[in-house]
Amino acid sequence: MSRHSEPQSGWALVAGGLALVVGAGIGLGVAGRILSPSIWLDIVALWPVAAVGLIATPIVWLAAGRQPRHLAIAGLSLFTWLVLGFGLHLSGGEGLPVAEAVINGPDAASLDAGRLLIDLDGGTVVLDAADVSSYRVSPLRAGGTIGVASVLEQVRGSVLTVAAVPREDAGLYRFRGWLVELGDALRWSVEMAAGTLDVDLDGTPVSFVRLAAVERSRVHIGTTDEPAELVLEGDFIVVADAEAAVSVTGEASVPSAWSTRPGGADAPVAGTGWSIVVEEGATVEIRLG
Repeated sequence: MSRHSEPQSGWALVAGGLALVVGAGIGLGVAGRILSPSIWLDIVALWPVAAVGLIATPIVWLAAGRQPRHLAIAGLSLFTWLVLGFGLHLSGGEGLPVAEAVINGPDAASLDAGRLLIDLDGGTVVLDAADVSSYRVSPLRAGGTIGVASVLEQVRGSVLTVAAVPREDAGLYRFRGWLVELGDALRWSVEMAAGTLDVDLDGTPVSFVRLAAVERSRVHIGTTDEPAELVLEGDFIVVADAEAAVSVTGEASVPSAWSTRPGGADAPVAGTGWSIVVEEGATVEIRLG
């Protein structure tokens, strides 16, 4: 054996070791529900990245003098394949299998109002505003037990009703929950229940919102030009803009500057705003943010 054969062979071992470490890390992430098992679908969809390297390895090895270091091409291609698939999966790369789980709502041009209904047994729902015509539902790309969303739509007059339920035959399409994004072309009525809720209502036109959560959840409310009612059941932190007019009915911890009254409290800001109803047994803390 020449003195150069060992370091040349080392390149192949290092490249293969990197691919093995990344593959094992992804596998452990899926087993520990840190990653969704659907990541394997996105990785497999990028198989040409690995195929190019695996095909090139014997060609280069034979054509360039059968040097051991040329075998590193296979390991590097596998490493690149796994890392690229991992990154595109988490970033929501278009054209991959999991991207097909994203549901886009209809054109809101002929609609005035929307009603959103979601009831999850566990899991997390994140609600936010977005530049979409009506709505969009996407999986939260982390491990969990919630199947990809199946949406039922109904239009009566100018009102769109959307009911989202998890698919029971989800297979590898299991996630931590959903990201729900609402457009500002419709005025929404929202009823959601989940294990955890992270809701941002600043910038989303709503008339009524009912939220029920098992674990401590967060709601952000801003100023509103129209009266809006927020009903809370569970353990919530409500972050209210300092300029928002808010009236609370029920037991809640409120900022010191707010005025209390029998059965509730009021923000020092007058005008049109939020009416928060705290259901019996709920724990609600209101903070300024």
